[in-house]
Amino acid sequence: MKNKRISQWAETAINNANLAPRRAEIISCILNYRPNYRNKDHKALAWGIYYSKLDNERKKLLLNKHFYADNLEEVLKICDRTNYTDLIEKWYMEITAQMDGARFYVPYES
Repeated sequence: MKNKRISQWAETAINNANLAPRRAEIISCILNYRPNYRNKDHKALAWGIYYSKLDNERKKLLLNKHFYADNLEEVLKICDRTNYTDLIEKWYMEITAQMDGARFYVPYES
């Protein structure tokens, strides 16, 4: 259940160094009432989206919006947990369209 007071508290708690290990949960409380909230910690932001009380469609929109190179693994884990395969398919289609049939080589090391 969303709670406006907890969200307001989270706005001040986000900068508390003692609460850094709980940053994702704090971000989730902020996102419940401010879904346009941004944070430099992209991994915590992704998990904050996951933990938030927002509906699944809003979570998908936010994960798509806040999908960065430095949180790629986290976002894919979240998509796997939540069965957001449509997002993964969308990103795959965008990547393949950008490649436009080009092939790339990734060396294999055993």
